[in-house]
Amino acid sequence: MTIVNGWEPSAFESFMAGADGWFARMTNVIPRQCVEREKSHVCVAHAALDLMGRPLGPPRRPRRPLSPEDRGRLERILLEYDLLDRR
Repeated sequence: MTIVNGWEPSAFESFMAGADGWFARMTNVIPRQCVEREKSHVCVAHAALDLMGRPLGPPRRPRRPLSPEDRGRLERILLEYDLLDRR
């Protein structure tokens, strides 16, 4: 029997349980929004690691670093969750 999963949050667990395949259902419905979301995740991850003292350098083009305003917001969130040393 072939088992295929289409729910993004459970993809890894499904493969661990023996699923034979996976598809991203949201990218079939709203592809442009999914691409933009992924681009923003990369930029946030780069900024978060930089704030945590593990810089990766700027994201690769065409992505851009977070704006100073967004970086400040991210820093406040990381501080709130005790993921940064208080300065």
